[in-house]
Amino acid sequence: MFRLGTGALLNWDEAIYAEVSKEMARSGNWLTPFWQGRPFFEKPPLAFWIQGSFFHWFGVNEFVARAPSALAGIAVVLLTYAIARKMAGATAGLIAALVLMTTSEFDRVARQGMTDALLCLCIYAAIYAWIRLRKEEPG
Repeated sequence: MFRLGTGALLNWDEAIYAEVSKEMARSGNWLTPFWQGRPFFEKPPLAFWIQGSFFHWFGVNEFVARAPSALAGIAVVLLTYAIARKMAGATAGLIAALVLMTTSEFDRVARQGMTDALLCLCIYAAIYAWIRLRKEEPG
């Protein structure tokens, strides 16, 4: 979260997603995402709903545009720890979480206002749920 709002939105996609979310929050139309007055169905709407909600609650700026991805990144690190702990113990969980936290590409992706970190979070949550269910089965 450190210096998350520093600098302009980094690339074309990050700016487009922020604009879609901003239009969603300002118009109050949460069902159809729009970009430049046209419907925008190129990405699933969950990320836009979350980012638009953040814009509605906290205002529109770079920090708020990137915060949902950063929070999803933090949750992915925690789930990485939990998954590795379930599979190989607490030490393995700590090592796995530390390795992920120090990977520069993961840090870059989690600090951009894109859909990637949220997608990663949903995948990790599904894996964690599967591991928990598998471990709790009798026999």
